[in-house]
Amino acid sequence: MVDADERASPALGAEVARLVAANDGEPGAYRAPRRNFFFGREILHGGWERDRPVRLFRADLRYDERPVHEHVITRGTAGTLHEPLLHTPYATLSEYFEKLGRYSRHWAEQHAARGRRTALADVVLRPAVRMVSMLLWRGGWRDGMHGVVLASLAAMSVAAKYAQLWALERGAPPEKKI
Repeated sequence: MVDADERASPALGAEVARLVAANDGEPGAYRAPRRNFFFGREILHGGWERDRPVRLFRADLRYDERPVHEHVITRGTAGTLHEPLLHTPYATLSEYFEKLGRYSRHWAEQHAARGRRTALADVVLRPAVRMVSMLLWRGGWRDGMHGVVLASLAAMSVAAKYAQLWALERGAPPEKKI
């Protein structure tokens, strides 16, 4: 299974074909390493380099119920594919901001339904911690301006999620579905 913004190389296709042909059933799922690109440049730091979602799995496994960043519910430990997927999540800044609005709203609705409430620290500290984590602790600065912009946008994303949750707590009207 691949997302619309992911591409498999011929080498990954061959690896998957070998695993499917072997078909011993274990493990029941495999994580695929992703090479993540942001505005034409591969991002090698900041946490994106550790991205390994489950993309190959037995037909009896299912996704969880989350509307955004859903994942496969596995039984036991997933294996890891060797060949990577190529992932280009944002073609333009406009696309990033469109996704930011949609994803932050879905995240807030999901957490509000579970009874989560927003605290001052969520809005003030969490975005700053995300920025410092990506830039300094995880070395995002080594990706140059791409890494700095990406960390800034990630911090903005955290702020947007908690702002959306705060708005829902105050009775914000539901978004219109288009």
